Amino acid sequence: MEFSIGELTEERAKQLCAWRYPGEYAVYDFLPWDIAMRQKWSITDPIVRESDFRSVFDEKGNFIGFFRMSGSESGRVEIGLGLKPELCGLGLGKDFVKAVTRYALARHPDCLPYMEVRTFNLRAVKCYKSCGYIVVLRHNKIFPWGGGEFFLMEYHP
Repeated sequence: MEFSIGELTEERAKQLCAWRYPGEYAVYDFLPWDIAMRQKWSITDPIVRESDFRSVFDEKGNFIGFFRMSGSESGRVEIGLGLKPELCGLGLGKDFVKAVTRYALARHPDCLPYMEVRTFNLRAVKCYKSCGYIVVLRHNKIFPWGGGEFFLMEYHP
């Protein structure tokens, strides 16, 4: 499937803040928009949203996912992404990740793309590996809202 990439508008950011993932995948949920605004999450800042975030659309122009690229000044670019919950597990992941990776490489050609993924998310790990990412580190991260064990995966096609 072919995907197109565009601006992540405030309207779309509000939509994805309402997405809810099932079961253990709920750790990927954003806070509701009003709370994210009060806590000054980066997705609510129009300047950061314009520079770092993008929307992903399917062939019919439906908003089906998003991603964020950050850190390119270090020679590496971190990619964080999300597919609409009801589309997860339907076989779209590989094309989705490839489209996001191509975009990141085009925008930051001298940077090494990498992602961090929770170790329990074997579905995502398998998908990322099939797109050229390899696990280079297993580590724990702590956030104000909780923590967990992660794989750091770098792009090595």
